[in-house]
Amino acid sequence: MMRFDANESVFRGFELLRRRLNPLIQARIDGLASGNVWTSVLEQMDRLKGRAPGIYGREDPSAQLRMLTERLGGLGFPFDEGVVPPRYVSTLASDLRIARNNVAHGSPIDIHDAIRAHDSATKLLETLGDAEGAERAAALRAEAIVAAGVTLTRGDDVGPTEATADVESESTPTDVAHPSAHTFTDRTVGDARLPWQSWRVTVVGGKNELENFRRRAVKEKLDSLVEEIVEFEGPLHLDRLIDLVRRSYVVGKLHAKRRNAVERQIRGSGRIHVDDDGFVWPIDIDVDSWVVFRPADDPQSRRLLHEVSPVEVANAMRTVVEEHSNLSGDALDRAVIEVFGGGRKVSAVSSRLADARRLCAQKSAAART
Repeated sequence: MMRFDANESVFRGFELLRRRLNPLIQARIDGLASGNVWTSVLEQMDRLKGRAPGIYGREDPSAQLRMLTERLGGLGFPFDEGVVPPRYVSTLASDLRIARNNVAHGSPIDIHDAIRAHDSATKLLETLGDAEGAERAAALRAEAIVAAGVTLTRGDDVGPTEATADVESESTPTDVAHPSAHTFTDRTVGDARLPWQSWRVTVVGGKNELENFRRRAVKEKLDSLVEEIVEFEGPLHLDRLIDLVRRSYVVGKLHAKRRNAVERQIRGSGRIHVDDDGFVWPIDIDVDSWVVFRPADDPQSRRLLHEVSPVEVANAMRTVVEEHSNLSGDALDRAVIEVFGGGRKVSAVSSRLADARRLCAQKSAAART
């Protein structure tokens, strides 16, 4: 019997996804903003996030899963509309983004992680209305389940194993969209600032796994999880990131030794950047030139000011001053606090406002030289 290769199995799963998701995503965007190739939405999103537009492939799982996971400006979460439970599609896609990060970095994949990835792909395609694609993803899941020696019970939706024949890699070049390659027929996602959005916790493992960093696979899965969280929420404070990691491994509390080990792994991963204030950034954002801030637009996007990076608070402060030049002192402070959802001006908030004023002064001085 041929040995089961979990990495190869997950790779085949993403080969399937990249071909099935492109038309599904395009059909949804056509229904909302006819005439736009869906990759143009990602270009607009990156501009609003203060990131340089890159190259977007319509058959690139990374780009596809971003469309299914992120809030798309004024379009909201179009793939989650009418789906129960709420944000089900984005949660499945987030799980797949973590798996895809592992594959992209050549990390060893555990057979149980392969089962999980195929299960998420099956449910995702099923929810998006692609019954044929879901059947093929279920076949990959079935192969992994059998290889793991799991006993199947009545009701397990595993699909026919022969359906995997169509999952082999194709030699057809990926359809790539370069920045500005498409003409927008409208401002698809709008020009409004993107509000802050919390990352939805995705369970990736158990407590025993988080407490065993001797295995390369465990370390690299954690790196992929961290990369996904920071990509979604960054900049975010290291303490919040560690707490989201804890919850993703279903750990009630991290004792000091384990917390320090997690922090060391995060800082040494090379996939993110931790600044001097303890905030964690995506590796491809230039902190010095980043001028974005993410306001609160509902109670779920509210942040206390001391939870926000001084850089982000300073960006908001400059904008408030530009738009309301008559504000100063306590009135200005209150306006900035309200941008992020309000709250009392306690000592931690006053300290963050002082940091922001210092950064504003430094940027103004640099602009004059």
